[in-house]
Amino acid sequence: MAAKGRIFYALLFFVAVLTFFWPIPRTIAVRHISLALSVITLWIIVYNSKNIFRQIVLDSYSKTKPILISLALTTFWFYFVAIFVSPETEWSLKELNGQWLISLVTFCFGFTVIALDVDDAKKVFMVSFAVIFLHSLFIDLEAVKLFTTNGGVVPHKLMGLTEGPDKANYLTNWILAVIGVELLFRIIKKTRVIPVDSFFIYLAGITVLLASYLETMRFGFIGLFFTFCGFTALYLFWSYGRLGGRKTVAIAALFILSFTAIGYANIKADKRWDSVAETVSIALDTEHNKAWLDWHKYQKPVLSDGITVDHSNYTRPAMVKEGFILITENPFGIGYGRNAFGHGLKAKYGEGGGHSHSGIIDLGIGTGFIGMGLWVVFLASLMYYGFRSFKKDESYFGMILLFIVSGFFFRMIVDSVIRDHMLEQFMFLVGLLLALSIKEINEKNSTSTV
Repeated sequence: MAAKGRIFYALLFFVAVLTFFWPIPRTIAVRHISLALSVITLWIIVYNSKNIFRQIVLDSYSKTKPILISLALTTFWFYFVAIFVSPETEWSLKELNGQWLISLVTFCFGFTVIALDVDDAKKVFMVSFAVIFLHSLFIDLEAVKLFTTNGGVVPHKLMGLTEGPDKANYLTNWILAVIGVELLFRIIKKTRVIPVDSFFIYLAGITVLLASYLETMRFGFIGLFFTFCGFTALYLFWSYGRLGGRKTVAIAALFILSFTAIGYANIKADKRWDSVAETVSIALDTEHNKAWLDWHKYQKPVLSDGITVDHSNYTRPAMVKEGFILITENPFGIGYGRNAFGHGLKAKYGEGGGHSHSGIIDLGIGTGFIGMGLWVVFLASLMYYGFRSFKKDESYFGMILLFIVSGFFFRMIVDSVIRDHMLEQFMFLVGLLLALSIKEINEKNSTSTV
């Protein structure tokens, strides 16, 4: 095997290790070592390649200018707030260096894949998502074990190797986005990127959908619903001329009925849906009901039937309300940090801690309205690029980028995902998909020119 080949396969190995351990708790050392080795290995390959500087800096900058500028401005503002606005500069800078800078590194690492050959860049993509798929497969295997040992009872709230079902579902929806795009291209365009038979793609889809059901995450299901609607709309858009109006309507109806059935099963499996409306009205009365501030210290509210409110149903809306209040009281932020919400509560009430269960609320408290706006602009520019590259050039990777970023956009509203490994992995994937889309389009244009 040539030296270059050995180095590249070393890169694939390090990426596989990094991707596998990213969502597993208490593996920070393994993750950081794998990331460092991945970056070093990639840059050895880049150094030994030709015209890399021009390819990355000149050719790609014009295509990604809004994305890169918005990311640079976001970074500048985060540090500006930490140094000149935050009452806890040392804490905020520590959070920035440990959270944001590492995520920037993973973004740059993913984007630098643009320096590889097209086929090699695709291999990095396939290794990354194959390893993520393993986490969904593990949940299914865990369910089989629990089903057989617990008298045939279907388990729920499974988390696999992650630290919670929300973290597992975070990965599950990514895989579904990739599988959905792959199937759309196979059905409509008669092309494939993942080099396996369609049978295995359908089997993988069923495996991941089952994992999503076993995770039993309400917001994950809502995100899945919107993803499903997006795929349905794209399919019908592509197929209308070929199928005709009647068949298109019939297929749409079949899709809607199928997903309605899945949604009904999900709601029946999670009894928390039953008391959402009543719980929210109690939760929003944050002045009289203080349990959201400290669940163990204050008396827990009860529903009209005398049952204690569900913790998740109660705390999430209460924290969102109080989070918005903190943002309006600190419009320029109190300093970037995973637990900016908790720091804001302690400054105001003398107690409370942790995050708000909403990534965008935490970010708003930490970096103010400007920080929130810049981050949203960054995500919007990614989504716009993905949409434009798909619409104009039918980019496979652009479509995946669109679905993953839009899914993250929704998820950050209802979950605290702008932190830790979730942010690191997201930034890596969007950098990777951005690079792959550019390479894909360049390859198509060069082929058509020839």
